[in-house]
Amino acid sequence: INNKELTKTVKKLLFKTEEQRTTFELIVANLKQTGDIEIAKGMTLFETPGHTDGHYSLLIELPNRNPMLFTEDAVYSQQSLDLNCISSFHLDPVASHRALERIKEIAE
Repeated sequence: INNKELTKTVKKLLFKTEEQRTTFELIVANLKQTGDIEIAKGMTLFETPGHTDGHYSLLIELPNRNPMLFTEDAVYSQQSLDLNCISSFHLDPVASHRALERIKEIAE
């Protein structure tokens, strides 16, 4: 979960007072903000927002192996990817389509 997910979704659900929300924002400000993250050698999380504000996909590139791309809820099948088709539940359908294009680029 990145700060977009935290501030747009979690904050609204959990914190009712302005004081609680302000404290939460100070905590979130100290976290990794946004962007792609190499979490280990050959393992990269990259932003694919749309399904949720802070959605990430995972690319694993290990020596002597084919790359593996885990898209989670960004795209459900190769056919969906080929047709630029997203599921019915995405918070931001426009961002979802941009994420599909990014996934295609990374998969090439």
